[in-house]
Amino acid sequence: HGCCVMPHPHPLRRRKLVRARRYLNDLGRLSYRTERACDNCDEPIEDNVYYECSEGCQVDFCQKCHKRLEALFAGLDVEHATWVARFLPSVAEYVLTRLDAASRRSLTSELAF
Repeated sequence: HGCCVMPHPHPLRRRKLVRARRYLNDLGRLSYRTERACDNCDEPIEDNVYYECSEGCQVDFCQKCHKRLEALFAGLDVEHATWVARFLPSVAEYVLTRLDAASRRSLTSELAF
């Protein structure tokens, strides 16, 4: 699994489950039923600590992926990263809804090479 960087305008907050149903997973490890999957690795979140969108969006990260993303962005300009996270969805919407297929292919070729 690689590291996904998805544009999201809200900060994540740490959530610790106090009263979650526990069970032993297939490897015999104590796990928690969070009913959530990590938006980076797409694995079920089975720890009692995970990270969720502070504004209630359906965006969640397991501890492992959150740690990797924190390390990836350590020392970067937060204001610039926030601008990028807000700008990219607008560009994507424009490309998908206003450009015809030939123009999208041309843009893809220009960006890739």
